[in-house]
Amino acid sequence: MFPSEYMDIMLIGNMTAFWRTDSLRQISEILILQIPFVCGGLENSSDAKTLLQTTYEALVDCASDDTVLKSINLGILMQTRSEDPRVRLFALNCAVAVWVAHGGKMLG
Repeated sequence: MFPSEYMDIMLIGNMTAFWRTDSLRQISEILILQIPFVCGGLENSSDAKTLLQTTYEALVDCASDDTVLKSINLGILMQTRSEDPRVRLFALNCAVAVWVAHGGKMLG
């Protein structure tokens, strides 16, 4: 099972009160580092990519602090500076998925 499947299950559930700002910030950094792994590693599959995008959407859904939202957005967008075009494209797709799902929340 892909690591973010566990996170997806935990984040999508009604656990918003459980995820404090510091917890979300810590876990978001780790989840953002999964982008290159999903694109070029052993998990290069559309299922893993879809799951990671869903996890980012759930992560943003749980976040209520503007600082955390900005760090998630910036972290994903920083992955678009990768030398690997697959990583750049997937990171951009993740950012689009987050903005489509939670655009109003991301605007503040």
